[in-house]
Amino acid sequence: MRYTDEEKIEAITAAEYADVIRRVEIKEKERKTLLFLAVQEGRTSTATLIAAAMGWKDKFETGSTIGGLGGRICAELGLNPEYKNLVLVSYIEKKGQHTQLVLRPTVAQALRLL
Repeated sequence: MRYTDEEKIEAITAAEYADVIRRVEIKEKERKTLLFLAVQEGRTSTATLIAAAMGWKDKFETGSTIGGLGGRICAELGLNPEYKNLVLVSYIEKKGQHTQLVLRPTVAQALRLL
């Protein structure tokens, strides 16, 4: 049976995330970004709020930070690079509001294993 990349991502365990994060060598700003999200209510924030908390110029730094780590994880796991953000976060879009980034629960659990 063939699984889609989305199904493969959903099946990644916390231990598997921890192992792959170790292999791709998480950078300090990536670690801080994930930890920030992990402690937010519902593991949720906006790219703009994350950028402000990290002292970055704008929300695009948030996307490139998450996408940088996610891209390396996708490459390590043989996933399509278009999932570079979704391998770490999901999104909640509300009309007229900033998009919410939600850290995957298994990624939050993996951070405790590192």
